[in-house]
Amino acid sequence: MPFCTLGDLSFLWPDGVPVLAHVNHTFGPCRSGLVGRNGSGKSTLLRLVSGSLVPTGGTAAASDPVLHIPQNLILDGGRTVADLLGIAPKLNALRAVARGAADPEPFAAIGDDWDVEERAIAALGRLGLQARLGRGGSPLERPVSTLSGGEAMAVALAGAVLARPAIALFDEPTNNLDRHAREWFYRRVGEWRGVFIAASHDLELLGLMDEIVELRNAGLKAYGGNYSFYRGLWRTEREAAERRVRDAEATLEREKRQRTAAEKKAAGKRRAGRKAVARNKIPKAAAHQRRSDAERTAGKASQVRAERIDAARLALSALKRAAAPDETIDVELPETAVPAGKTVLELNASGRVVEVRGPERIVLAGRNGSGKTSLLRVLLGGPPLPALRLERIIPEVACLPQKIDFLDDRAGVLENLRRFAPHLSRNALRARLARFLLKGERRLELPAGALSGGERFRLALACLLSPDPAPRLFLLDEPTNNLDLASLAELVSALNAFRGALVVVSHDRRFLDSLSMTRRWEMENLDLVADQPLRN
Repeated sequence: MPFCTLGDLSFLWPDGVPVLAHVNHTFGPCRSGLVGRNGSGKSTLLRLVSGSLVPTGGTAAASDPVLHIPQNLILDGGRTVADLLGIAPKLNALRAVARGAADPEPFAAIGDDWDVEERAIAALGRLGLQARLGRGGSPLERPVSTLSGGEAMAVALAGAVLARPAIALFDEPTNNLDRHAREWFYRRVGEWRGVFIAASHDLELLGLMDEIVELRNAGLKAYGGNYSFYRGLWRTEREAAERRVRDAEATLEREKRQRTAAEKKAAGKRRAGRKAVARNKIPKAAAHQRRSDAERTAGKASQVRAERIDAARLALSALKRAAAPDETIDVELPETAVPAGKTVLELNASGRVVEVRGPERIVLAGRNGSGKTSLLRVLLGGPPLPALRLERIIPEVACLPQKIDFLDDRAGVLENLRRFAPHLSRNALRARLARFLLKGERRLELPAGALSGGERFRLALACLLSPDPAPRLFLLDEPTNNLDLASLAELVSALNAFRGALVVVSHDRRFLDSLSMTRRWEMENLDLVADQPLRN
């Protein structure tokens, strides 16, 4: 039975920030979904299990070789589709045998996979990739640098299915996948045998899991069942935590009232003692002795009450921290209304003019590799496509790309934002970043290249929304890829409040359903083949 075991596992970044602290857990042969806020350590945990990262304490051990599909695939360096599938060594061995090689190495490399080439091409065919990748030659020899992000991830997932590993780790595997590829992957997940661990915010994928493992506050907690079951338990735990906070608040108030009552009672006794001495009812020496005894008793009682109040305060503080709701980004898209009759852009698509007027909301759809990202480049002033040419567009345009590569990875978080918003003071920059959960002097000086995927997304969003003038046309290419579920809800709320025009590329059905989109553009073979209104 394959397994991965975490034994007292700890990991700290070089700046001393803990990611995982004394974590113990065993992943067995089931489907496990990793959830948690951006930066909570999901990707780091997968790297620790895969062996590409060394723990600072404890162990991460696996019973079998681990296959790890990272969130950001390497798409350069002369690699081919065969390399991304993980079958290049076997193909080379097959070709060596076909040339008559008699030494044992190629045969050992092939093992039982004599039909690996046929199975690979069949897998690409089921994903709808064989014809697109095979133009002008074998699809297995296609350079990965020519693939779209969705095509690359689909190929990597096909390789994972072909490899049939005992232990497989996936970091946001459905990012960029079109609907067809997602449905294919969901079916493969349903058939999976062995250890399957996926860090994801895809609710459909999380609905297929056997357990949900939540990372929070450098710790880990497992919940049996899929995401819906986990959310039910989470809400129950949250309600119980809130009740404990209310009980602790009541305890603290009761301790304070008892202290006040005791102090009033002691003060009354002191006044009565002074009156008795004044009336010569008690000798002064006896009164002094009584007062000394009373003060010692009152002092001890006061110390006990103070300790009980301090304990109640500490308990309340700890419970409040445990029950506190997660912080969410505070996205306030600028109030940049576009009048209903104003032309936002004109596009020449195969000889016909496509216009966007007023605050329209357009879904840009199409299969992976159909040209959606290429069209966004055209809208940003890039070179035209054979069938698409930009005629005119308003100047206030911002684009959140699929691959966030416009940040200066060597510059700090604060300096990156300053490049886009030089009109803001340092305090205003800090306040703006805090709304995107980027705060603390150490965090603001951290190079952008050291941020997690979610933190990088939030910094990019802050940069794009801060210029003066603010954008009136907002282009978004797969905006949900690196956003946790709580922050995604904030983004949806902000986009629904935006009064400018939107063009959104997304295969996330739930995300699109939550927005009031008005039109749907369909891309195919680098051409805009359909323009349809949507009913809300």
